[in-house]
Amino acid sequence: MTKHGTSLVKWTCAQCSRAYAYVPSSCRCGCVLGDAPKVATKPKAKKGPNPTEARYRDTFLRGDHVEYEPRSFALACGHSYTPDWRSNPDPLGDCALWFHEVKGPHIHSRDSRILFDCARTEYQQYGWVWAQWTGKEWRRKVYPPVVTEREV
Repeated sequence: MTKHGTSLVKWTCAQCSRAYAYVPSSCRCGCVLGDAPKVATKPKAKKGPNPTEARYRDTFLRGDHVEYEPRSFALACGHSYTPDWRSNPDPLGDCALWFHEVKGPHIHSRDSRILFDCARTEYQQYGWVWAQWTGKEWRRKVYPPVVTEREV
C-alpha cells in the first residue's frame, strides 16, 4: 500500500500483484478484476510535455515518429494508464510501437510505476521504457515487445 493524498491506496489488479509479489485486499476504486471492458480511450486535453519529458524526447527520440500522450490503455483492474510518449523507430517496417514513461528525480507516488507495470504486462506486443532523470543522468529500463507464436 502506498500513501496517496490523505487515504491509503490499495490494489487488486492481478498484474500489479504479480509485479510486486503481494495480493492486497481492495482497489482504490473498489473495482474487481474484470469489471471494466478492455477498451482504449483517447486522453483528455493535452497540455504538452513538461521540461523533463521534452529533454527525454530531445535526447532519445530524435528521428523517431513520436507523439505525446497518444492514448490511454484500459487495464483489467478498471484503471487506465496514459504513457508519456509513443515512438515508432521504423514506421514503414514491421517494428513494434514503443511507449515511454518519463519521470523526474522525485517520484512522489508508486501509483505511476504500478500502472506502468500493469500496462506493460497486459500489452506485451509493444515495447516499453521506464526512464528517470536523476538530475545528472538518465536511468532507463527497457522492456522489449514479446512476439507470440501467431506473429512469427
